[in-house]
Amino acid sequence: MLRTAIVLTLVACSSSPAPATKAPPAGPGGARGDACTPDESMRGTCGDGMLCMPVPGGYCTSFCGATGTACPDGTCVESGRGGSLCAKSCARDEDCRAGEGYVCDPVWRACVLPGIAAPKAPLCAGKAALAKRAFGEAQQLTNDKTPGVYQFEPATTLAPNGSIVAVYTTGTRMGEPSEPRVLVGDRDAAMPKDREHAFDAWIARDRAGALHAVWLAFDGPAAPEKHMAIDYAVSRDGGATWSAPRAVQDPLDCPDEMPGCMDKPMIAAGAGDELYVAYATEAEGREGLRLRASHDGGKTFGASVAVMDGSYGDLAIDAKGGIHVVGGNGSPKSGPFGAVGQTIDYTVSTDGGATFAPVRHVNAGDESIPFFFVNPGVEVDSARHHIYVTYARGGADAAWDIVLATSSDDGATWTRTIVNDDGHCAAHMVPMSALDPATGKLHVTWLDDRDGHGALAYAVCEPGGSKCGANERASDAPFAAFSFVRHSGPWIGEYAGLVVDDDRRVLHAVWTQPVAGPNGPVSRVFHAQAALSR
Repeated sequence: MLRTAIVLTLVACSSSPAPATKAPPAGPGGARGDACTPDESMRGTCGDGMLCMPVPGGYCTSFCGATGTACPDGTCVESGRGGSLCAKSCARDEDCRAGEGYVCDPVWRACVLPGIAAPKAPLCAGKAALAKRAFGEAQQLTNDKTPGVYQFEPATTLAPNGSIVAVYTTGTRMGEPSEPRVLVGDRDAAMPKDREHAFDAWIARDRAGALHAVWLAFDGPAAPEKHMAIDYAVSRDGGATWSAPRAVQDPLDCPDEMPGCMDKPMIAAGAGDELYVAYATEAEGREGLRLRASHDGGKTFGASVAVMDGSYGDLAIDAKGGIHVVGGNGSPKSGPFGAVGQTIDYTVSTDGGATFAPVRHVNAGDESIPFFFVNPGVEVDSARHHIYVTYARGGADAAWDIVLATSSDDGATWTRTIVNDDGHCAAHMVPMSALDPATGKLHVTWLDDRDGHGALAYAVCEPGGSKCGANERASDAPFAAFSFVRHSGPWIGEYAGLVVDDDRRVLHAVWTQPVAGPNGPVSRVFHAQAALSR
């Protein structure tokens, strides 16, 4: 999950959810979309059941959908930054407070500030649903009995016995506590936590079979987050039990408990006792993605090292111990749903994380890159000397493609192949990749809405990345929603899981999929697997 503007600022970056959706006390006040004056309760001068957003002139609204309430007197607008908001309905800009910058969004027909509303996924006219071939029946791993209103962003690895292990986040109503949880096979359990909130869980397995997890921990119901930490825990029994979490960020990356100081941790394990933890910081003079290395299995970590200006991406360790990093470099203010100038960047360390090579751009210079849902990933085929990077590209119309970029000269140059085979007309996003070391083929999944029903799509790309096969489906039932909303019931998250089990020749996919709920679509975690050729 990338940092997102929430209710307190609505245009600033933060990873936390907005304040809880408890109804304010009854009383007279402004109507939906009216100007208002906020107070500590967030109700301000708004009417019953509404909150006063601290935006230009104030804005009377409430949360709606599965994590809010009904919106009978307005339009429930999906926001790309702060959940679903009940906004004033409109037909033209003149129906809104145009003098204060509000417009009638042409997609939602509601009065909002420009850039707040999420786009709606476009469709490919006449495209048939994807056929299902390689993957078996999908299993729903979380449900309405699982803690949290919804569950999302499963990061995945394998237990030593081959069981799939996924750490994920419980989504809640705005501002209510969240927690990291772990799935081992079909068994679900809470992980230990030491703060109110836990986001962005990430997991890796070391050579001895121990599982190492990190997540973003913080207190407080809204941005800027307080008492932030990159929490770390280890399991040495296949995920059944976990150590108490401890903070592993460099203290200089969050000086004096600076509010909102960090975001998006990632972890990778080397061939020996090496562990690498990367995260973004906003500490002055240290902004960007940084990495801490441990050479004793996580007991101690060295000082953090600057990696790149990007804030979110992926890590991969090659056969010689090289640390490959890919990240997105851009701003949600300039292009949350696509902008030319935002980049997918790559770098590598060949000295155990002590230094990193100069950053190289992976994407073409004329490509529009979304800030949200782009999910750059990296895989390294040391035997065949290929580096693969997957990402989503596209503009504000949300007609996005999945790109596979390949380098065979250590990242100096890149060739690019479009993975989706339906043309540039629908939303394809949140790509995941996994390399089959036996064949050199790259397996790719992504979220796909070409027929308007939503699916986890799948393709196999040939070694060298010059060609990808016919697209098919890994999921079963259609998605109950396919949207770009974040911090709300149908939030699909910024990443999923895809793992090759080379010993058993099985490919595992784990993803977030919205299902129907009593108050609207809610996201759950799903799993499916496919046999790999020998």
